[in-house]
Amino acid sequence: MSQTLTAAPVLSSSFDRARKLSRVMALLFTVCFWGAAAILVCLPAMLIWPLAGSINVNGVEVAFADLSRPQQFFAFLAAAVNFAPALVLLHHARRVFGAFAKGEVFLPATIAHIRSAGVWLIVCFFLGLTTFPLMVAAGLHAPGQIPLDFWPLVIGVTTVIAAHVMREAARIAADHAEIV
Repeated sequence: MSQTLTAAPVLSSSFDRARKLSRVMALLFTVCFWGAAAILVCLPAMLIWPLAGSINVNGVEVAFADLSRPQQFFAFLAAAVNFAPALVLLHHARRVFGAFAKGEVFLPATIAHIRSAGVWLIVCFFLGLTTFPLMVAAGLHAPGQIPLDFWPLVIGVTTVIAAHVMREAARIAADHAEIV
């Protein structure tokens, strides 16, 4: 028996609103993706030209010109640790909503992007734990309690579970289609 659907299922006309909203979300995630990519590409310039400006890392405005060379390096690492996984997450999110906009809901590629988005949310949570010591080393946080935001972890786990449920639903639909 077939494990997954290979063609997009025919969706009802009630899906049109979700399709339109998905186009908007795909556009929003695409703009954010390219913005984050531009920041990540320009980030090394902050080390070369510290007067080039500042960047927000975990709610802290980091002005590289005000930091010593070692502090600049740790601030750079903290920013890179934040932006790199977020870039991959944004890529998968824009792919998910791009697929939804095309009506590609239960296809293996769409489900894989949903799962990947969830996994990268979880990665963002755990890499966020490494950001705090880097910020302390840069002199941007006082040592002490680590400010934890559990939402990326919770939403990431929930998203991975939803992807597994979608994959199973696609498998059941494919099995049903073979019987009928």
